[in-house]
Amino acid sequence: MATSEKFIKLHENVLLEWVYEQDNFKQEDYQVIQDLMLDKRGYVSKQGENILSNTIFPLDPVIKKYAKIDTNKYNYLKLENYTTSYVLFDKLRIYLPTSYSFIENGYIGLYMRIYTYDYTNKNVVDFSSYLFDDTDAYSTSNLILNQDFLYDNQSWGKYLTYDIPSIDAVSKQRTSTINSNIPTPNSINKNLTASNGISETSPIFIEFSFVVSRQEILGNTYYYMSDIFTSSITKVPEYMDLAANVQQASDGDYFEIFGSYGGSNESMDNFIDEIYSKGRNVNIEYEVSLYEENILMSTQTFTVTENFTKKIWYRPILSFTNTTASIDVTMSIIDLVDNSQIQRFASLSLTKDIFKYGKTLTKINIDGAWKPKIYNLKNTINNPISTNDVISDFNLNNVNYPVLSDRIDIYVGASPSTDSNYKSMGLAQIIINPFGNILRFNIITFFNN
Repeated sequence: MATSEKFIKLHENVLLEWVYEQDNFKQEDYQVIQDLMLDKRGYVSKQGENILSNTIFPLDPVIKKYAKIDTNKYNYLKLENYTTSYVLFDKLRIYLPTSYSFIENGYIGLYMRIYTYDYTNKNVVDFSSYLFDDTDAYSTSNLILNQDFLYDNQSWGKYLTYDIPSIDAVSKQRTSTINSNIPTPNSINKNLTASNGISETSPIFIEFSFVVSRQEILGNTYYYMSDIFTSSITKVPEYMDLAANVQQASDGDYFEIFGSYGGSNESMDNFIDEIYSKGRNVNIEYEVSLYEENILMSTQTFTVTENFTKKIWYRPILSFTNTTASIDVTMSIIDLVDNSQIQRFASLSLTKDIFKYGKTLTKINIDGAWKPKIYNLKNTINNPISTNDVISDFNLNNVNYPVLSDRIDIYVGASPSTDSNYKSMGLAQIIINPFGNILRFNIITFFNN
C-alpha cells in the first residue's frame, strides 16, 4: 500500500498522524448534518468511528459547551441520508503517551474537529467532530495499544483511529463543460455543500481540545472543553516528488539508503535549500528495520544534519534465516521549527545471495594446502634475456578488469613450428591483472622412446 504520512504535535501529550493513502477506496452510507442556526453542514459516516454517536456540536462556543447530535431534542439540526460511489479515504491516528491517563490529568476525554471551506472559501464544512469519552466503556474499547515508538523524545504507545473521506479527492468531484464547472451530481462534493462543492485551494483545519467534564441535566448530556489547540495541514502530501530508496550496492556486499527528489539523489540538497528559503530548518532521519521470516529483528536510526545527498551504507546481519528477509526504511523529514514530520517509505526483499549476510563470515581454510612460490623477475622488458642467440622478451598486456581463466598449456620452444599451440621464445603472452596474480609454470620435457 502506497502511503504518505504527516505527524503534527497538537499538545505535549497528543500526537496526530495523518495518513494519505493512495488505494484506500471505500463506498459507504453516510449522513449530512445541517445546523440551521449556524448555517453549517458536516459529514458523518454510518460505520467506523466517525459516526453520529461520536459526533458533537457547540451549544455555547463562549463557555465551550457541547452536546451530542439529537434531532429530536434540537429541532434546528437536520440529517440527510446518502449513498455514493467509491471515494478515497484518509486515515487519522491520535496518539497518546504510553502511561497517559485522562483522569490523572484532570480530563475525561478529547475532542477532534476536522474542517475546510466551500468553493467560495467563505463557508465552513465539517468532515469530523469526533468525541472520545474515556468514562464510556464503548469508547474506551476503541483505544488501541501498540508497540511504543519515539517521537520528539517521548514514547507513544496507544492511539485512536478513524477514517474520513479524502478532502482533496472530494474537492475534485466536479463536472466541467465549456459553460459550467459544477460538483458531480450525487457525489459527496455535491451533497455535503448542497451547492458549489468543496474548495480546491483551502487547507485542512484541525481543532483539538480536552474534555474537562460531563454534565447530566434532565436526560441531556453536556460536555465542557478545555482551551482549543488549532493547526492545519495540506490536502495532499507535501513534496510529492520526495522518495526514500534502498538498493543493493554494485561494488560490495552492503546496501545504500538515500533520499531522492524528482527521481534524483543529487537533488536532495536542492530540496533542503527550498525548505530553508521558506524559513524552515530540517533534519532527515532514516529508520531501518530488518525482518527475518516476517519477524522484526532489529531497528537502527541514522540522522543526517548536513550533506543530504550522501548515501548511508548499511550491512544487515542475519541471525537465522535461510529463505527470506527484508529491509524496511522510513525516511522522516523533521521540521525543527514546529516538530512536524513528513515521511516516505521504501522496502527491499532479500531472496538471493542471502547467505553472505550471515552473522558469521567463514574464512577459507588453507591450512595444509599447496602454497605457491612467487618469483619476481625484474627489468625483463628493459634487459631482454639471451638464450642460444634467441632473444626472449615478455609482452605485458594491461587489462582493466579481472579475467578468470582455466589452465592453459603454452608450449615454448627455440625453433619455428606450424603447431597452433606453439609460441616461439619471447612471443608467449601472459595476462597480468592489477591484483591477485598467482602464476604457476609446469616445465614439460619431450623425449623420444
